[in-house]
Amino acid sequence: MVGRRLMTEICDTALSEGMKSVSFLGHDPGFFADVTEGFERQTSYGNVFGGRAFEPGVLAELLPYADNWTFTFGDGDFV
Repeated sequence: MVGRRLMTEICDTALSEGMKSVSFLGHDPGFFADVTEGFERQTSYGNVFGGRAFEPGVLAELLPYADNWTFTFGDGDFV
């Protein structure tokens, strides 16, 4: 509910200030789909993230498991 409220507040503010659209970028196993339900959505395949371990060891062993990955756009003003 918090994510949905935040998205709705952002959209309301943007539209009241004359913006024609708002874009959100996100993905996870369900949360993003729940929050954006009822809005126009499209899947973007333009964002690709890859990883590679250059030496054997713990990183090479853990890299294949998606639960070990975290990435961000940081301060996403450019998104």
